[in-house]
Amino acid sequence: MPCKKPVRTLRNRFRLYRRCTASFQLSNPPKSIRAGSAYVLRVFSVNKSATTASYFDFSKTRSFVAMFGLPGCQVPRCVPFTAKMPSARISYISGDDRSVSRMARLPMFALRALRPRRRPSSGFLQTNLVSDTPGTAAHTDPFLINPWGIAFEPGQSFFIADNNGGSAKVFDPSGNPDIPVGVDVPGPSGSASASTPTGIVFNPIAQDLLVRGTPAQFLFATEDGTISTWATINGNFPANALLAVDDSASGAIYKGLAILTPQCCREYLALANFHAGFIATYDVTFNLLGTLGSFKDSNLPTGYAPFNIQQIGTQVFVTYAVQDAAGLNPVPGSGNGIVNVFDQEGNFIRRFASNGSLNAPWGIVQASANFAGFSNDILIGNFGDGTVDAFDLATGNFLGQLKDASGKVISNPGLWSLVCRSDGVGSPDTLYFTAGSSGEDHGLFGAISPQN
Repeated sequence: MPCKKPVRTLRNRFRLYRRCTASFQLSNPPKSIRAGSAYVLRVFSVNKSATTASYFDFSKTRSFVAMFGLPGCQVPRCVPFTAKMPSARISYISGDDRSVSRMARLPMFALRALRPRRRPSSGFLQTNLVSDTPGTAAHTDPFLINPWGIAFEPGQSFFIADNNGGSAKVFDPSGNPDIPVGVDVPGPSGSASASTPTGIVFNPIAQDLLVRGTPAQFLFATEDGTISTWATINGNFPANALLAVDDSASGAIYKGLAILTPQCCREYLALANFHAGFIATYDVTFNLLGTLGSFKDSNLPTGYAPFNIQQIGTQVFVTYAVQDAAGLNPVPGSGNGIVNVFDQEGNFIRRFASNGSLNAPWGIVQASANFAGFSNDILIGNFGDGTVDAFDLATGNFLGQLKDASGKVISNPGLWSLVCRSDGVGSPDTLYFTAGSSGEDHGLFGAISPQN
């Protein structure tokens, strides 16, 4: 690559600076980018040799990502570059003159100075939509007690697992009840007691999961160790879900579930068996898969068990909480939490977050692209103290907690699910949540939005 003669700048703090001519190409370029965006930049020199820089980071690996330009600038006017220390070789491209600059051994302080700061947030506003306690929310439902998981079919209302009511309730984004008003979730075979549904997931490939010939449009996990399914039938709304799996005899306690779609094989169900301390997996015919060795973290501290499982993009996040003596419920406490990332086949990728402000984490979601100071970050809800932590998606670095306009940390004791929508129903920049307030004896369905 032809370059001008090296020059020294900033009183020799930049030991070398070269300016070279090149063209560039972005793989699947986004409409806009910001610090923390993940994509590949490929730089071609005049002799067509190519180098590829992936956004990856970071403090632990002494690699650093920065971006010239302000957050939200338009591609290709600015793109990020990657530098690995201590012998950094940095490439960036300006879309105007299509030039590439390379600098060697750039001091770490200079790299940090180039990284744009996050936009300051003016706080978040919480709106209570539905509660069983009169006067607490915009709508009152006396039977909404300890609402847990949230799921939705694109374009439709929310299905919310009512843990203490043995059912699922349906609300629109404003908290109005919708059809079906409720769906009863069955307990174990032969049990007269109400079930205890926890996680719920919408299944976009319902025809691939059949129970008694009926597609599984929604799936429910329960603390009773069961899996149930529900679907509309010829436009009708059945009052009852169908029991698909009954693992109650083994003492299974399913706190959360996900549908995973690996590249290697067919989709399957993965459930957080909190009591047994592992991720249970079932195939599309609801037969238990012999893969108890999957989703393993060899460095998981004693006493921790999987509390929830959630797919975000192609990554699978598993939250862990400390078991009580009986292995039935989590032990709240500051630092009592771990979050791991696996691939969709159950292979361990990395420890995403641990201890710190985590407190029996359960809910997990990626924020929208316009969620104030935490845009596109990973939000983790703590059941233990009701707070919401924000983490950088790429690094797992802790970024802060959701606070209101006065700077007070937002807390909803017994916090469970966190959900964002981008399907045109409700606001795409609103975080919807459920909480089992007052020791799970009451319930709240609410929304948290950035304040302008």
